[in-house]
Amino acid sequence: MKTTIIIPSLGRAIILGETLRRIKNQTKVPHQVMVVVVAQEDLPDDVPDFVTVVFSEKGLCIQRNTGIEHCEADVDTILFIDDDTFLHPSYIQEMEGLFAENMEIVGVSGNLLRNGDISIKEADGLLLNYSPVSIPELVDAGLYGCNFGVRRSMMADIRFDERLVLYGWLEDADFSMRLRRLGSVKYSSSLVCVHLMHPSGGRSNHVRFGFSQVMNPFYLFQKNGKSFPFSEVLTRHWLRGVGGNLIGILIGSDRKMRWDRLKGNMVAFRLLLAGHIEPEHATKL
Repeated sequence: MKTTIIIPSLGRAIILGETLRRIKNQTKVPHQVMVVVVAQEDLPDDVPDFVTVVFSEKGLCIQRNTGIEHCEADVDTILFIDDDTFLHPSYIQEMEGLFAENMEIVGVSGNLLRNGDISIKEADGLLLNYSPVSIPELVDAGLYGCNFGVRRSMMADIRFDERLVLYGWLEDADFSMRLRRLGSVKYSSSLVCVHLMHPSGGRSNHVRFGFSQVMNPFYLFQKNGKSFPFSEVLTRHWLRGVGGNLIGILIGSDRKMRWDRLKGNMVAFRLLLAGHIEPEHATKL
C-alpha cells in the first residue's frame, strides 16, 4: 500500500520545517510527501529531499485540492495533516493496516494526545513516551481536519468545497458528510499524533473567523440539510461560537480578539437576513 501525505501551509515556514523533519521517523516510509504552499517564503530554508513542493492559490480547500491533483497515480491512500501536526512514528503503518483490513472504511482520523497549548519539546515527549493500548478503539466519527486519511479510490468525484475560503472553517465536516455516502468514516485510537495549534498563519484575522463561525454552518445546513440540520447550526455553532465571543468580551483576557470575532459574527448575520449565503465574503473583510 502506498500513501501520499499532503500538507497545506501558509506563512508558517518554521513549524512546517519541524513537522517535515519528524516525518522521517515513520516506521513505514510514505510514498510521497507533498507540501502545498502559496509562495517560496512559506517554505523552510532546508526542505528535505523527499518532499515535493507544489504552489497553489491561497486557501486551505484550494491547496488540498491542488495537492490531490498532483498525487501520483498509483497512490492508495492520502493522509492530510496540518503543518503543525506531529505524527507518532507508527502512524502511517497503522493507517495502512487499518485500510487494508477494513475495506468498508473510506476515511479515518486519529488519536490526538494533545490539541493545542503545547510546545514542540512537550509534543515530542508525549509521542516518545506513548504506550499503545492492547485493544485500540475504532468508532464512527467525523474526520478532524488536522489529521485524516482517505482511501484514494473513493475520491474520484470528491473534493474540498472551495467556497469555504481561507482556512476553510468546517471543511472537514463537509468532506466527512460527502465521504460517508461511500462507506464508513471512523476514529481510530491507534493513529496517534499531536496538534500543536501553532500561533500565526491563516486565522490571525479574527473578524474573518467570526464571520465564518456564523456563515459556514448555515451554508452547510443549506447544502447537507439531512446530515447537518439547523438544530446543529444553532446549538453547536451559533450559540457556542457567538455566545463564547459575548462572554469573552465581558470576562475574558482576550477581549480584543473576541470583539473582532463578534464583529464578524454580526456581518454574517446581516448577510443571512438579507438572503445572501456567501461563505466567500470572508475574503472581503
